[in-house]
Amino acid sequence: MIKIEVNNINSKIVGNIDNTIIYDLYAAMTYKTSEFNGFNFVTIDHVLYNRQKQSFPTGLFSKAADVLETHKIDYDVIDNRLKPATNKPLKLHAKLRPYQTDIVEAAIDHQRFVIQVATGGGKTVIAGAILAKLNMPSIFVVHTGDLFEQAYDDLTQLLQIPIGKIGGGECDIKKINVCMVQTIHAVLGKEYVPFDEVEKEQMENDTIVKKSYLRNDSIKRFLQTVQCIMVDECHHLSANSYVETMKVCKSSYFRGGLSATPETGTGRDMVLQAYAGSIVAQVSASYLIEHEYLVRPKIYYLQGSKNAAYKFSRKKYKTIYKLYIVNNTYRNQLIVDCVKRLHGLNKSILITVTTKNHGHLLLKMIRAIDGISCEFIYSHVDKMLRKKYIDQVRNKQLDVILGTSLADEGLNIPALDSLILAGGGKSPTRVIQRIGRTLRLSDGKTEAIVIDFKDNLRYLIGHYKKRRAICEQERQFQLIDSF
Repeated sequence: MIKIEVNNINSKIVGNIDNTIIYDLYAAMTYKTSEFNGFNFVTIDHVLYNRQKQSFPTGLFSKAADVLETHKIDYDVIDNRLKPATNKPLKLHAKLRPYQTDIVEAAIDHQRFVIQVATGGGKTVIAGAILAKLNMPSIFVVHTGDLFEQAYDDLTQLLQIPIGKIGGGECDIKKINVCMVQTIHAVLGKEYVPFDEVEKEQMENDTIVKKSYLRNDSIKRFLQTVQCIMVDECHHLSANSYVETMKVCKSSYFRGGLSATPETGTGRDMVLQAYAGSIVAQVSASYLIEHEYLVRPKIYYLQGSKNAAYKFSRKKYKTIYKLYIVNNTYRNQLIVDCVKRLHGLNKSILITVTTKNHGHLLLKMIRAIDGISCEFIYSHVDKMLRKKYIDQVRNKQLDVILGTSLADEGLNIPALDSLILAGGGKSPTRVIQRIGRTLRLSDGKTEAIVIDFKDNLRYLIGHYKKRRAICEQERQFQLIDSF
């Protein structure tokens, strides 16, 4: 008889199985990525099944079970996990929406979970409700200083108990804590590697992140006793840095994460399932719009050049991006014209860019317009100054705010009702996050306007198609080919 011994991090098959089954287990727990090696793109296999130990991440238990059942192999499950004692729930100082109540129950019932809720759907409220119901030693993991402070403030308000801070130079451990992922890596003596270039840019000049590389043995001891770990923006879990975070919390019976876009559409999504869990709830922007929790967007697509015909170029991507997006006079003037029109409609405007050079260029052009105020937030802008600009937008004292990737996660300005995607980009995750910034309810707000560009060139046209395709999946998004 085959046995599967289950632990919080890894599970192990005990017993003899033939090579055919081993091969199928190996194949079921292997994902592929296409990576650039300096010369060309190569396909790399990433194996999550250890053939020597016959072990695998516990989140992939269903894959192991499927293989064994396909081969008609009977097995017993030995659950070695220590289930935490049931505690009296904390009072949650917020009224949950019906779908939020269902999500909290599903997450706790599944023990391992990924929660997909569109921006504006109340991810932090859901997290707070889970923590309140479990009421056990827990950490809520974030990766930027802004999210660290925001999560601390939100959980303090929701639970109205002392919330711990682990990171940003602080080590104030309570039962429930907000924790910087960079701090966990410092405790483990490992180098923290950002999830991607966007996160790297977010971390630049982030004083809280820079103070998070503290090594404190009491933090490590606490992490090993934590019974619940949740990761904010859990699509980052596909990176090795976040995997190490999940592994150190070896006592965590409950583990999961929240994101508006948890799946990246790549093979790496298997890692999310392996160390957090499967998606147990999905709440789309369209659902929230239909139930009047968000406003409906109109998304306008404009041609990024005078000539709408496709243009091929042999130049490298960075050169094409610089020529046809950053320094494209026609396209930049079109952005300025859109700002004028949106301002005339009394809209509060967010403009997202990818590079600082593009942001500074647009800032200069917009500031040249009489009667329109504009500021630019990026990594080297002081945190307090960023907060000042954001407050000014909230209070309708600032007309336009330009932002780099800092606008992707954690930016909560309900007054924003228009967005210009000036920087393009191919990431469905980023475009959904950015559009979501404009959909929150606010007094007098009935709709949101989004401006995107069809850049009909090599590389850029593919990026446009990916952005549009993700928007086409939302039945309440109205897509229009003019403005």
